Amino acid sequence: MRQWHSYLPDGHAIHVRRLADGWHVACEHGQATSSDLQTAFAAAVGLDDRHRDDRDKARLREWIEQHAEQMVRESSDE
Repeated sequence: MRQWHSYLPDGHAIHVRRLADGWHVACEHGQATSSDLQTAFAAAVGLDDRHRDDRDKARLREWIEQHAEQMVRESSDE
């Protein structure tokens, strides 16, 4: 199992764990588990929260895509 610790664009800490059958993401906004890391990220950070403005959502989507790709690559190198 691999673990990562990073920060969202808004400065909140985020913790990611690679599970045998997927990913677990936890942050101040919430937590989620999914076989797809981008899905787990989006759910944990509340990407679809109606209170987020469009710029914030776009910035989070970009951050999720970049970081998820990197973490998936790193986890497959094991």
